[in-house]
Amino acid sequence: YTGWEGDIAPRESLGDEDLLASDLSQMRRFVAGLDTPGASPEFQRADIAPRGSLGDAQLLAGDLSQSRRYVAGLDPLTGAGGPAAPAGPEP
Repeated sequence: YTGWEGDIAPRESLGDEDLLASDLSQMRRFVAGLDTPGASPEFQRADIAPRGSLGDAQLLAGDLSQSRRYVAGLDPLTGAGGPAAPAGPEP
């Protein structure tokens, strides 16, 4: 996938190449457990923190915070990368 980290809305088109308030709203739904991201591109773009590793295979408040930074223009947009699926259960 060649889109941006954090570009997760609209879901039906797998993002729109912009980071807007709608991406923040969808990220909140993922972090709260109200929606489950699809595997591969959608999860990969939603899992954006820590920024240095492009994600840690978990969707947590840090991902929402980083998404806010992208939408506000505080961090330059980053190409999608990092884990494409959630981490397995803790041993």
